[in-house]
Amino acid sequence: MNRSVPITLLVAAVSASALAAPQLFAKKSSKPTDLARELAALRSQVESISNRIQAEQETRRSQVRSLTAQQTEVDMELRREKLKVTQLRDKLAKEKARLAKASKAQAALGPAVNKAIATFKTAVAQTMPYRLDERLASLDELTGKLKAKTTTPAKAFTRLWEMIEDELRLGRESALDRQVIQTPDGEVLADVIKIGMVGMLYQTSEDSVGRLVRKGDTYTWEKATDEVEVQQIAGLFDAFRKKIRVGYFSLPAALVARFADGKGDATKKESDQ
Repeated sequence: MNRSVPITLLVAAVSASALAAPQLFAKKSSKPTDLARELAALRSQVESISNRIQAEQETRRSQVRSLTAQQTEVDMELRREKLKVTQLRDKLAKEKARLAKASKAQAALGPAVNKAIATFKTAVAQTMPYRLDERLASLDELTGKLKAKTTTPAKAFTRLWEMIEDELRLGRESALDRQVIQTPDGEVLADVIKIGMVGMLYQTSEDSVGRLVRKGDTYTWEKATDEVEVQQIAGLFDAFRKKIRVGYFSLPAALVARFADGKGDATKKESDQ
C-alpha cells in the first residue's frame, strides 16, 4: 500500500504537465517545428512515466501473488497440523482405554501371583539348604516389588516362572561350590558338592568331610567318621576339582540309599554343567 502514493504522484505530474503544455508552447515559441519537438518530448516523458507505472503495477501484482501463495501454503500446513492433533488425540484416547483395561486385568492377576509366590516359597524352604537364604531372599524381593507396585503382576509372574525353572535346573545339575554351613565343629566356610537336589557333601580346609542329613523337616550336617566314607567323599571332591563331571563314583551308603529310593542313580551321576 505504501507504493500507491508514488504512482498517484506520477499520474498527477503527467496531468499537470499536459495542462501546462499549451501555455508553455504559447510562451516559448509559436513555430511549428518547436511545438513538434516539445510535443515529442512530452510524449516521451508520458511514455516513460507510463512504463514506470506499469512496471510498478506488475511488481505489486507479483507481490500479491507471492503473498497469496504463501497464505495458501500456511493454510494447508495449518490444516495438516490440525489433522495431526486430531489423530494424536484419538490415539491417546485409545491408549488410555487400553491402559485402563490392562490395569483391571493386572489388578485381578495380582492376588493370584502373590499366592503363587507364597506357595513356591514354602516349597523352596523345604528343600536342601543349598544357597537357601539367597533363593528365599529373591522371592521376598519379588513380593516386596509387587507390594510397592514397582513391578506389574505380569512381570512378577514371568520372574516367578524363571525362578521355578532355576529350581528345576538345580535338580538336574551337580556342582562344586562354597558356602557357610553349620557343622558339628561349628560354623565354617566349606567346599560343598551338590548332587542334584537329593544330596550334599562338604569338605573343610582341615579336610574334615561329611554329608547333609535330613531328619524330619530339618537338615543337619554330619561329619563322616567311617574311613571308607571319608575316602569316598574326598575322592569325589578331588574328581570335581579336576572338572570330572561324568563317570562312576563311589558314594556313601546313606547317600546311595536316597538314590535307590527312586531319587537318583546309585552308581552313576552325570552333571549338566
